[in-house]
Amino acid sequence: MSTAVTGRNDLAASASREDLRADKSDNKLVRVATFCADQAGKPPTLGAFAHFLQTAIHSQQRRKTSALLGCFLKLVAEWTGSHWLLDPKGLYCKLNALTPFRNRAAHIDELGMAD
Repeated sequence: MSTAVTGRNDLAASASREDLRADKSDNKLVRVATFCADQAGKPPTLGAFAHFLQTAIHSQQRRKTSALLGCFLKLVAEWTGSHWLLDPKGLYCKLNALTPFRNRAAHIDELGMAD
């Protein structure tokens, strides 16, 4: 099934045509940019995507200069009802609420005896 049909990795497909070198050097964008540049690598974690999304929401400067954020914003604009993706109280808020629980479940080696 193609990316266009499944909707999976739309950002990676769009960003693959861009020069992502600067985004791969940006600590807020690096994990998403690295995955978009080479999907054979490890996908970004929920926390990494939350940092990416926070940057997309709040950094006006990066919105102007980042090829990856440009692709993301263009893609989001094409989706009906997607305004909640860029709302600080939308997906970003939900990811921040979920990430601590997911991290504690996924990284059991970091839990102490009381946990």
